[in-house]
Amino acid sequence: MPFAIPNQFDEDMRKCHNTFYCPRGHENFYPGKSREEKLRDEIKGKDLTIESLRLDLERLEREKAALVKKPKRARKKKVEKKGMVKK
Repeated sequence: MPFAIPNQFDEDMRKCHNTFYCPRGHENFYPGKSREEKLRDEIKGKDLTIESLRLDLERLEREKAALVKKPKRARKKKVEKKGMVKK
């Protein structure tokens, strides 16, 4: 038996996933995520990706800074050990 429901009621039921009934008494509900829920989940996923990339960038910058500083000291010590210090 076809029946109609108001647009606002339909939107509300899609958001809250509550049970509603047809005129014959059958239970109905919307099990899937609403458009808003899907977009919210997508935003959360992108936020997590951004945070992960930011942490990776910070780590790589620290590693780069450590690599830039170390070779000069290591080279100087190596040269001094071999007795090749220039005067």
